[in-house]
Amino acid sequence: MSNSGFADKRDIDKLTGCLNAYAFEFDFRSIFDESERKCLETTLVGLDIDNFMHVNDDFGHQAGDEVLKEIAGILIGIERKHSTYRYSGDHFTLLFPNTEKEQAFLLMEEARKKIAAAPECSRTSSTVSIGIATYPEDGTREVDIFRKADGALYRAKISGRNKIALAKEEKLVTKTAHYTTEQLKRLEDLSNETKISEAALLREALDELLKKYVKAKDSASKILPLPNEGKKADETDAITV
Repeated sequence: MSNSGFADKRDIDKLTGCLNAYAFEFDFRSIFDESERKCLETTLVGLDIDNFMHVNDDFGHQAGDEVLKEIAGILIGIERKHSTYRYSGDHFTLLFPNTEKEQAFLLMEEARKKIAAAPECSRTSSTVSIGIATYPEDGTREVDIFRKADGALYRAKISGRNKIALAKEEKLVTKTAHYTTEQLKRLEDLSNETKISEAALLREALDELLKKYVKAKDSASKILPLPNEGKKADETDAITV
C-alpha cells in the first residue's frame, strides 16, 4: 500500500520513500484512538536490518543506501492496508490497522523471505529481524505496545537474527521486593498526582535507566525511545521486569 495518502512531503523520508518518525508518532496515536473507539485490533511491527553497520563498512555507504531502499520498497509493497515508516537509521516500523497478530506475522514472514532473496540484500548478505505486538492483546496503551514490539525485536536478534518474534507476556514481581519504604511512598504520591499507575511509572523509569546504562555494540542491543504517554495507565500494582 502506498504511503502517499497519509502525510505531506515533509513527512516522507527522502532516501526510502517511507514515512518518517514524526509521521509515525501522529499516525500511531490516531490509529490507536480509532482502535479503542471501534474495538479493533491494531498490530505494530518493528524491523531492524541485521548487522547493517557491516554492510556500510564492507560494501560502502552507497550499497547501504541501496539496501535501505530495496527493503523499504518490499515493505511498502505489502498487499494489505498498512503504513511503513523509517523510524531511525536502519530501523523501520509498520502499522497494520484492523489486523490480527497472526495475519501480520504471515505478511511479515513473506516480506522477510523476499528481503533475504532481493538482489542487493542477497549480494550484501543483508537480512532483517522483526518484532510484532498487537493491541489489545499485548497492552492497552501505546507505550506498552511499542515496548512489547521492541522487546520482541530484541529477542529475534539475540536468538539468531533473520527471524520474527512475537510479543509475550511479561514477568511480574511484587514491587516491595526491591524498593525502600520511602521510595514506595514517593512513588505512591507521584501516582496520585499524575493519575498514572505505580507500575506504569516504574516501567517508564526502568526504560530510561536501561537507555542510560546499556551501551549497544551493534543494532541488536539498541534501545528505542518510547512514544509520549497519552493514555490512562493500566490499573495494576506490580512492576514489569
